Amino acid sequence: MALRKSKGRVEFDHLNLDDDSRALIRKACDGANRVELAPLDKGLSGSSVWLARWELASGVPTQHHVFKIGARRKLKRENDAMTIASSIVKAFPHFHLYTKHGSERALLKQQFAGDVGRTASLRQVLQDSADPARASALIKSLYVSLLHGQGWLTGGKKVRARYEHILDWWVERMDLPKAANAIGAKAIDRSLRSSFRMKLDGLQKIVRAIRRKTEAVPTSPVHGDLHAQNVLVDADDQLHLIDYGWTAERWPAIDFLMMECSLKFVVSPPHATLEDLIRMETIIDTEWERRVPRTASLQRELLGAELETIAAAVIEVRRCARDLQAVENFAQYRHGLILLTAALATLPSLINRVYLFHSLAYYAANE
Repeated sequence: MALRKSKGRVEFDHLNLDDDSRALIRKACDGANRVELAPLDKGLSGSSVWLARWELASGVPTQHHVFKIGARRKLKRENDAMTIASSIVKAFPHFHLYTKHGSERALLKQQFAGDVGRTASLRQVLQDSADPARASALIKSLYVSLLHGQGWLTGGKKVRARYEHILDWWVERMDLPKAANAIGAKAIDRSLRSSFRMKLDGLQKIVRAIRRKTEAVPTSPVHGDLHAQNVLVDADDQLHLIDYGWTAERWPAIDFLMMECSLKFVVSPPHATLEDLIRMETIIDTEWERRVPRTASLQRELLGAELETIAAAVIEVRRCARDLQAVENFAQYRHGLILLTAALATLPSLINRVYLFHSLAYYAANE
């Protein structure tokens, strides 16, 4: 996919882009005769993300960059957050925000970190390889070597606040009745009563009660949007982070809760039965506290290497949260998990919301 210059004007080949997006790309590639664009695997923000390279007027190709095109307000916040991240990460890739007068859209440009052609999102890697041992190793490397090793998730002063303030942005957008209605509230209610003896309105009461609970939690620099599509894996299994829109000083557990939800509700195989997915939850609950992983147990009790891979990854997420002291106990983690899961139910795409409601009930039943 490319844009090209013809008789003094730039034209696009094979791309269904609106005029504002085209204008922003032209601005970001000033002086280019040709621009190559390829879509990247992205999440739920509503922005389009591209891997880009272009030719300068001299004909010399540039390095690869990531172009993120979306709402101006959101990308301005992400640009500000990347300023925070650049003070933590050594040799942070250069970035710049481009806007267009009169437009509500913007383009955030960042130098690409990774091996082009041999780099994929963590979601793609886990779905394609279905290798539990590799999944555990990648998750441990992400938290221990990359994040904690660079100065993230260090744990600082403690703050005492309600969970609804600790998870402010997510909790503010929570609307369980709307999410239930979108997929069939009566059917969800019947299924929850059958599986957990819990009505939908009872589940909502538990979620509301947790929102009001007060907790003392540590704060530290966090990525803030650490899901499986914002982690890139190169050919040597080296990891790179993208999308710093929620980077801030916050509760470090957020970077673990978000990854767990991403792995379970987005990366899990779409053909897995609800029964198998809930079985996976029970195994995760049993296995994550063991100091020595029991891979054979996963293989014996789960159906297929794909679910084994997701289970192994989530177990390692929780182990890292414990070992890096992002939470003081699992009750604290579980409360955060319930609230974030409930908030994610409002997202309309990619999320397996039927599984999400049952996972939510599984943990709420222990309250």
